[in-house]
Amino acid sequence: VQTCALPILFASGSQLLSVNGNIAIYANLTSAAAAVYDGISLTGATIKSTGSGNITLSGKGGAGANTAETNRGINIVSSSLIQTGSGSITLTGNAGLYNGTGDYCIAGINLDTSDIRSTSGNISLTGNGSSTGTATVGDCDGVNLEIASDITTGGVGLVRLIGTAYRNGEGFDSNDNPTNTISAGSGGLTIEGRSVNSVAVTIAGPGNTPGNTTAVLNAASGPISLLGISETSDSVELANLRLGDGTVTNLTITATGGSVTASGDDDGVWLSNVSSTITGTLTINSTSGDTGETEILAGTTLNAATINITATTGNSDALNIISSTLDASGNLTIDSSCSGGTGDRDGLILNAATLTADGTLTVNATATADGEGLQLETGTAVTAATVILNATVGATGSEALVLNDSSTVTATGAAGVTVNTTGSVGNGLVLNTNSTLEATSGPLTVDCSRPIAINLGTVESGNAALSLTAFRIRSEEHTSELQ
Repeated sequence: VQTCALPILFASGSQLLSVNGNIAIYANLTSAAAAVYDGISLTGATIKSTGSGNITLSGKGGAGANTAETNRGINIVSSSLIQTGSGSITLTGNAGLYNGTGDYCIAGINLDTSDIRSTSGNISLTGNGSSTGTATVGDCDGVNLEIASDITTGGVGLVRLIGTAYRNGEGFDSNDNPTNTISAGSGGLTIEGRSVNSVAVTIAGPGNTPGNTTAVLNAASGPISLLGISETSDSVELANLRLGDGTVTNLTITATGGSVTASGDDDGVWLSNVSSTITGTLTINSTSGDTGETEILAGTTLNAATINITATTGNSDALNIISSTLDASGNLTIDSSCSGGTGDRDGLILNAATLTADGTLTVNATATADGEGLQLETGTAVTAATVILNATVGATGSEALVLNDSSTVTATGAAGVTVNTTGSVGNGLVLNTNSTLEATSGPLTVDCSRPIAINLGTVESGNAALSLTAFRIRSEEHTSELQ
């Protein structure tokens, strides 16, 4: 155990080694000196405990008038390594004072071209970015992975990363370079980020292509949990990455972006070009801020036994799924709603999207103001054994459910398709431009409190009853079949 009232520096080539023994280092934890320094710094250094020994590092940055990139809690750079066998690794870093005007990284824990590894032990990092000093800017991340850095354990080991950011920092930041990876064992991977003025959790990878099979985030035969809370910005951003190696048991993403009174694009969950195959349940709980949305964008493919998505917002579209695929071998459920605001505030927009479920696919979409409840655009395909669509619009709203541009809704099982729409203005159901609502083996039932408009669209029931109930049914140049 090494305890020091001042910083501790491990220079290039230095090593601290133990066999089956614990290593504990505590630096600058009491009253920080009015000087500029990182609490614990590793530069090309190694701290290693083989066998069952644990490693614990706790550091606090200096309280000097820092105007550059220092005063970090723990700074691990230049091919440094922290490693155990079955022992745990626990790092706690608290950044110090920052008085600068530049957007420097004053992180609680900073990892750059370095690794933290365990054979089967637990790894825990907790970082708090700089929150003191006169600066009004600064990349004061909680935990920052800069370039080519890996955090890895196996066996039953877990990885838990918690970051809290201030000023312009991110709670957990692995977005600056796509070569970082984080991998846990069956104990699971948990990442939690909180930010005052920026994104809570942001992670980017090298791309999501057939030739790139590296999982940027992984828990071998274990669960993954991502939690992001931002006061004024997006909550969880994932881009250009593979999530899991196909053995991840459950994936849970929980996000709160901004507040309903904040201004700015404060999305809850934002996914772009992300792929994941989950053996159990994939759950997304996303609350966006005043002008934020939940967005699943270009090239994203999510596969799981069960998929549950809940998206809410205060004054924008609740959920956009664009050029993406969601595939459940069991049930797929989406609940999306906008609670206030003015203008075109839609519940759910599916644009060039593919949604499939071997079981029941249920959508509950609620719009407010002038928004549509549920929109299917640009050849969107919704297919399941059973399809249930519930769409609601506000008192001044538009159409409740709209199928455009050759979009299709198809049920292949005996329970068929059920559509329920509610609203006091506009149409309850609109089928435009070669769009199709079909039940191939079961009944097709539509119940609308407002009119049904079929314009160059098809409503078809293959082998069972077709029932349309509405305030009025208008059909123009369409095909309506009952077989």
